[in-house]
Amino acid sequence: MPHETTLDVTESSAQIGASFWAKKLHSLTGVVPIGAFLLEHFWTNSYAVYGPKAFDEAVEKLRSMPYVLFLEVGMIGLPILYHSIYGIMIAVAGRPNNLRYHYARNWMYVLQRVTGVILLLYIGLHVYETRIESSIKGVTVTFDYMVKELSEPGMFLFYLTGILSAVFHFANGLWSFLIGWGITTTEKSMKRSAYVCTAIGVGLGLVGINALLGFFGKAVVINF
Repeated sequence: MPHETTLDVTESSAQIGASFWAKKLHSLTGVVPIGAFLLEHFWTNSYAVYGPKAFDEAVEKLRSMPYVLFLEVGMIGLPILYHSIYGIMIAVAGRPNNLRYHYARNWMYVLQRVTGVILLLYIGLHVYETRIESSIKGVTVTFDYMVKELSEPGMFLFYLTGILSAVFHFANGLWSFLIGWGITTTEKSMKRSAYVCTAIGVGLGLVGINALLGFFGKAVVINF
């Protein structure tokens, strides 16, 4: 019996340790490299505000990068896959209490899970249309390709929803990341980081929407 008890405790400790590092990795991949990829994606798409030539040249530079397939699969695809799978596990295991306790953070918890599901669908469709389907058909994703894609009201709304979901998921996840990694440890620092992350989210949202409008010549062009 003592031997069996010790074994159970050891297994429990191992499971707790594995869960701890799995959560840490989930949090980390949400910021690096997925967060970094989001920033790069918005940066590239923002060339749409300067017209077809600028956007097509920016996209072509990305395509012609050395080891681009390795970067897309190893540095972006696999982290997104892990983050998505573990995120679904958290969402399924979680029990939100926002209906009983109407605290802002409870609603943020729920929205983080909802936007995660939306992003899973959005990224899946986006990758399929711009990478898989276009490769099968031998079509190059250009400015004109995106204009045609976004001209359908339903698709435009889908892209807009995806952009806003990505921005919220990143900004809110960044706030949680700072707490989880011991960067913000006091109530005061958490409150300050909430303001900073909100500002980042609003800023990225405006950049993403502006890039989307760039495909219709309605974007605001700002040169610093």
